[in-house]
Amino acid sequence: MDQPEGESQSFANRILQELYPQIPIPFQSQPQNLTAKEETFIKNEIVRTMKKISIKKAPEYDGIDFIVLKTIFRTHPEILITFYNKCLSLQCFPNPLDIGVTVLFLKKGKTNRN
Repeated sequence: MDQPEGESQSFANRILQELYPQIPIPFQSQPQNLTAKEETFIKNEIVRTMKKISIKKAPEYDGIDFIVLKTIFRTHPEILITFYNKCLSLQCFPNPLDIGVTVLFLKKGKTNRN
C-alpha cells in the first residue's frame, strides 16, 4: 500500500462522499416573535438534557448519533452551546431539529387496535 499521500486522501474522500453524501437541507425561517426575547441556553441546561439522552437509541432524523453529541459536548461544550444559542437568536432551526419520527410496532400477543 505505497500510495502517495494525495491518492490516499482522495480515496478516503470518495469513500466518505459515498457513505455520507451531501444532501442540501432547506431551512425554514420560523415566524419571529418580536415581543418576547428568549433567554440564551446555559451550560447547565444542556448538561441536564445530555444526561437524559440514551446513547443506545438510534439516530434521529438529523442522522447524528447521540454518542457523537455527548462526546462533542464533553470535549467542546462551547460548540453546541453556541450552535443552539445562534439558532435561538435567529429564530431559525434546521428542519431536522424540528422533525421527529414515530414508529409503531405490534407486539406478539397484543390485539391489533385501530
